Amino acid sequence: MADTKRTMPPHISGDEEFDGFFAREVLPWLEAEEQKRRVLADMARRNGLITAGVTFVVAIVALYFRMPVGALVIIMVLGGITGFASGFRLYLWADSFNEALAKKVFGHFGFQYSAKSTVQFLKRFSGIGLLPSYDRYELTDEVSGKIDGMDIHLVEANLSRTTRTKNGNTRTIVFHGLLVSATFSKPFSGRTLIKTDKGAISHFLEGIFGNDAAVRLEDLAFEAEFDVYSNDQIEARTLLTPAFMERLLTLRRKMDGPVRSAFYQGQFWLAIDGRRDYFPAYSSWQDVRDPDQARNLVRDISLISSVLRLLKLDSGTRV
Repeated sequence: MADTKRTMPPHISGDEEFDGFFAREVLPWLEAEEQKRRVLADMARRNGLITAGVTFVVAIVALYFRMPVGALVIIMVLGGITGFASGFRLYLWADSFNEALAKKVFGHFGFQYSAKSTVQFLKRFSGIGLLPSYDRYELTDEVSGKIDGMDIHLVEANLSRTTRTKNGNTRTIVFHGLLVSATFSKPFSGRTLIKTDKGAISHFLEGIFGNDAAVRLEDLAFEAEFDVYSNDQIEARTLLTPAFMERLLTLRRKMDGPVRSAFYQGQFWLAIDGRRDYFPAYSSWQDVRDPDQARNLVRDISLISSVLRLLKLDSGTRV
């Protein structure tokens, strides 16, 4: 029977132009990478089984001769290390493969991609006041480019902090989502914070918005969903036009988690706390030609494009 994944180009996005690009430029590359993956995965399984068997036999012999418990522990630890090492080449390949694939797909949409990001971008968001307090962070999937003339910069962030309970310390995820900055062509000089988690202001007003006043707006539906703070009431109302507020409400309803944003230093800053992984990596134990894995990547790229187009941040006039 023919390998259908090998002979049928997958319909990844429903967009004829992208599906053509995928079949023409990505699928042949995936064919070659799948052969590498299979060789490395088979090697990892074989070496792992051999290691497990040898470790088991050595442990039985050690028990038979009543070796000290410490010796048994050492045997088990060495067996675990050897088992991990047996799959190390597969793990290295997976990291390289996922970054190369993301660069191909993001590049098709005109974006630059890196698997890792620096902490400076995260610090900007923390300084603005868009993030809760945290003591540990992981930054991945740094993306930059243009959408409809807007300069954008995006990073996926997973933030957590240690909290004390009566049973000891526990680690709590406080943010897991996307941090996005985009140019905003309408000029402004003040700062305005917009957030959906109404009432939870303690963490978010520790930044530059700490002394800013609440902004009252005429749109009751918007005020029911968002809290707004600014150091310039007039400018905040100029930026938050009825059309823009309606689009922000639409974005709020589109997202699963809290949405926090700010106008500051000529840019629009957006934090989407979706509590999930975006741009998911391929599994090294699955066929890389599986179209479902590619669809997940394209889905999240399309999500960000639609979010920023929805907000129409490139509009330089009253919107």
